[in-house]
Amino acid sequence: TGVTRAAAEVAGLQVEEGLRRTALAADADGWLRACQVIDEGPLKAALDRVHGGESVQLTLCGERGCRGFTTPLRPRWRRWMRARPDVRALLAGL
Repeated sequence: TGVTRAAAEVAGLQVEEGLRRTALAADADGWLRACQVIDEGPLKAALDRVHGGESVQLTLCGERGCRGFTTPLRPRWRRWMRARPDVRALLAGL
């Protein structure tokens, strides 16, 4: 789509189309495989960067809206002290 092409021009932005493509095709098995690919690839890489002390930004988009998340730069000793978000509540608006 035009949005995807425009987004690809932003430096450092990575757009994952696998979930959208398989959802539009009503391919449940493909959608699960796309989730695994994202979990094992870009999300694992982002988590590794966070554990390495970098700040990472993640934006999740759905039909009804989007949610953005940014990890703050913090000393390692403070990272384990942060509260865990309610993932179900965060994703419910998508």
